[in-house]
Amino acid sequence: MAAHRYWRLVGFAVAGAGDMEVRQIQLLDSAGVLSGGTLSSSHAPVVGDLPSLVDGTAPSVRFEGAAVRSPGFWLRWDFGGVPVEVVSAQIRASQSEAGFPALFTIEYADTVAGPWSGGLSFGRFQYPGEGSTAGAPDEGISQAPVFVQNLPLPIGISGSALPNGAASSHLREYAFFDAYHGGLGIIYGTVKEKQTPANAPLRRKVWLMDERSGLVIRETWSDAATGGYEFRGIKQGVPYTVLAYDHAHNYRAFAGDNLLPDPLP
Repeated sequence: MAAHRYWRLVGFAVAGAGDMEVRQIQLLDSAGVLSGGTLSSSHAPVVGDLPSLVDGTAPSVRFEGAAVRSPGFWLRWDFGGVPVEVVSAQIRASQSEAGFPALFTIEYADTVAGPWSGGLSFGRFQYPGEGSTAGAPDEGISQAPVFVQNLPLPIGISGSALPNGAASSHLREYAFFDAYHGGLGIIYGTVKEKQTPANAPLRRKVWLMDERSGLVIRETWSDAATGGYEFRGIKQGVPYTVLAYDHAHNYRAFAGDNLLPDPLP
């Protein structure tokens, strides 16, 4: 991902069935914790306030469960005239294990109205204990763009040029990143429909699969404007399969196998 002015967290799911309750949420770049952004939210906390969520001074900040589970819930950071590149987020836990987020997604935009693009999604966090930040999750899912094959017209997956059709991959590891499949690799490419005189980019769902186990370890959507995609923060030295799936059922799924991650730049 590149630098952008606006970043937000969406798609929260908590461990229990009630409210979401945490002590602090921070965005991270490749150097560590980001500062300077202005935090806002779609729904006001029912306990605590947003400044406390930034600095972690309150024992807890709680959002109503119904609000958190609604499609319109978000926490948004505005970095003004200094765009930043967010690679992850870290969450400091309150005393509520049931209220700790088990899943969230990072999105970005250059205007407050969007369009918002998928960044990174993380799930299955283990509650680290009151006052501690999230430990390593069982699984992380990164969102990005990929390729699909047209039923009547072939489409292709293009990636970084490596021997035997290998592509590339990349990501910095933080404490809560995927403990099993995370690493410092990146796989990227484009999803396009074959047309004349030039191929047209497509927005389609893309899966990244570990070829050894067949497990889908990442999921993303290709960029509608460019068809571009990337899977960051994956383990190097492991062969992967990228599978592009057409949710509209106008195209057959297209797979590219034996893809090896490149190191992050």
